[in-house]
Amino acid sequence: MGCSLQEILKILKESKLPMDDIILANRSASYLALKKYVPASHDAFQACRVNKDNWKAHWRYGISIMFMTQKKFR
Repeated sequence: MGCSLQEILKILKESKLPMDDIILANRSASYLALKKYVPASHDAFQACRVNKDNWKAHWRYGISIMFMTQKKFR
């Protein structure tokens, strides 16, 4: 029997493992594809904090902020 996603996330948070900027940046890309800009921004920002040289994380952070602030007028 497998664990739920919530249980796995809880275990990871309690493990005190260092955050991986590549995983965070890739998850940010996934959120961008789903048009979920707030979690995409959060993950990209965390990836930037872990590794300031990760240009993809900076790019994804900028894209998520840009889409969050766009206004759509008819």
